[in-house]
Amino acid sequence: MEGERVRLSKQNIAELSGPDGLAAKLSKPKQRKKRGNEEDITQRTVVSWWSGYHSTVKIPERLLYANVNGAVLGHGKEEYQVKQRQIRGRLLKLAGLRNGVFDLFLAVARKGAHGLYLELKAGDNDTSKDQDMFMYDVRDQGYVAVVCWSAEDAINAIKAYLE
Repeated sequence: MEGERVRLSKQNIAELSGPDGLAAKLSKPKQRKKRGNEEDITQRTVVSWWSGYHSTVKIPERLLYANVNGAVLGHGKEEYQVKQRQIRGRLLKLAGLRNGVFDLFLAVARKGAHGLYLELKAGDNDTSKDQDMFMYDVRDQGYVAVVCWSAEDAINAIKAYLE
C-alpha cells in the first residue's frame, strides 16, 4: 500500500491497522464544483458527527481534535494585513507549528496503532510534499494516517479504525 492510492472500501479500511496498511491515501473523486471552503465544511461535519458518536464507543469527545495548522491567519492584501499574517505565522512556528501535519488526530490506540491522523481534502486538491512526508513519518512510528476527500470517507475511516 505504500505510496499507492486506493479507493476507500470496507476492505481497505479494515487493512488500515494491519502491519502493511498503517498509511493509506484514498483516491480522489471526480472534480466537483467548488462552493466556499469545502475542506473547512468537511472538517466541521466530521467534528460535529464525532460530538454525537463518541459516547456510543465510550471515548471522550476531546480525544478527536484539530491541529492548529488549519488556523486562519487572516486575509487581505493591505500591507498591514500581510505583515500581521507574517507575524502570526512566525509566532505559531515558534510555538511548534509544523508544515504538513494532518488536520485531525484521534488519540486512541487500536490494533497496535497509537492513533489515527486524518487529512481532509476537497475538489482537486492533493497532499503537499510535507503532508506526504508527515504521513510516512507517523506511519513509521506506529500511527495510522489517512487522506480523505469527503466527510463520509473520514467518518468511515474513524469507524473502521475503532472496530
